[in-house]
Amino acid sequence: MERYNRFFSQVTTTAGPADAPRIMRSALTGEKLAVSPKPSLQEAIGLSDKEAASVHEIATSARAEYADAYAEVSGVTLEGRLRALETGDFSWVHAQEERIRQARRRAFDTAVGRLRGALGEARFQVVDAYVKSGALERYVAKVQGQQDELLRQNGLTLFAR
Repeated sequence: MERYNRFFSQVTTTAGPADAPRIMRSALTGEKLAVSPKPSLQEAIGLSDKEAASVHEIATSARAEYADAYAEVSGVTLEGRLRALETGDFSWVHAQEERIRQARRRAFDTAVGRLRGALGEARFQVVDAYVKSGALERYVAKVQGQQDELLRQNGLTLFAR
């Protein structure tokens, strides 16, 4: 679950098929250069635009469900601590925390099932191997570093269209 949580988090910060490149202008030469705003899943994993759109939609949905379950934790923790202070019994807190963990696991299990269905088994196995390798995190960091270096080397600034 944790690997897919990190993957879905990274996916929601990568470029989707509809993201257009930024147009940059060199402060030194005035030349225009298109720079991808964020690395794309198509580049990172080799997905088609349709596959990437499906992965983005599923990842966004899973992250929202996960966030809802996580937000619930703070309320449960506070309420549970107050109850435990009054009664000395922590069983309610533990039961609620387990319920929330199960809800998060179900959200990710559902999302992984949706991925498998949207991509088909063969393409899902490619994505699953990529998720398990942790390569997307390294790829995103590498591309962002390359873009930052390109901007620095060329004195580029954001060009307002």
